[in-house]
Amino acid sequence: RDDVRLWRTTVASHPRSPQGNLSLGEALIARWNKRPGTSAPDGEVEEAASAFAAAYRLNPTLTDALIGSGIVATRQRNFAACESFLNTALAQSPNDPNALEALRECRQAARAR
Repeated sequence: RDDVRLWRTTVASHPRSPQGNLSLGEALIARWNKRPGTSAPDGEVEEAASAFAAAYRLNPTLTDALIGSGIVATRQRNFAACESFLNTALAQSPNDPNALEALRECRQAARAR
């Protein structure tokens, strides 16, 4: 079963679904994490960024959409955006372990450049 295909189909049928958009972005990140050290296929990083942005626009309480946006920004090497997304996520949900881990990884990547 391909989770990315499933969520793409869901979002195509229900583009105003915050959960569908969030799940598509998360499925793309999960796919990339299965192949560490390789680049995401063309267009997938932008697709994930759009999915997380749509999820947050449709439901601004979705902290996970901000975390996903931060992870994507790190992958794009846009460290200022990453910090902004993740600090906003932490303002909504202080001490969220996923946000804290993503912020640590963002800062580590920024130092390594």
